[in-house]
Amino acid sequence: MRTAGFTLLEILIVVAVIGILSSIGAVSYSRWIANNDAQLAAATLTQRIQEARTLAKRGTTNVVLSTVADSTTFTSNGRTYSVQAATIKTAQTLTFQPPYGVLSNTTYPIDVTVQSTRNSTVTRKIRIISMLGKVIIQ
Repeated sequence: MRTAGFTLLEILIVVAVIGILSSIGAVSYSRWIANNDAQLAAATLTQRIQEARTLAKRGTTNVVLSTVADSTTFTSNGRTYSVQAATIKTAQTLTFQPPYGVLSNTTYPIDVTVQSTRNSTVTRKIRIISMLGKVIIQ
């Protein structure tokens, strides 16, 4: 005679399926968080590069944006900024000159790599492709 309810075997199968799906979801979620961290850090640095160029166009002095390898901070126009949950892997100094805000560097493209601190395989490359400061995030 069968009564209403589930057998122990059915409950164990459901628990096993839930466990497998949640472990797959946890790995995907941690990768997504690391991608988001690297993208946010790259966007922050890109925004500050554009701001440095704008300041050079408005002013009469050079504006310098400087990054240090394996650092979470960079400086622009004498102010220090930090990137959250990421590390800047490339040391680079960008000097924007007035009145047009052009870069004084002679070789292009200029690459700066940002790496997530949560997952070292997740990186973003910020590439400056011209003397006018055109920036692409890869």
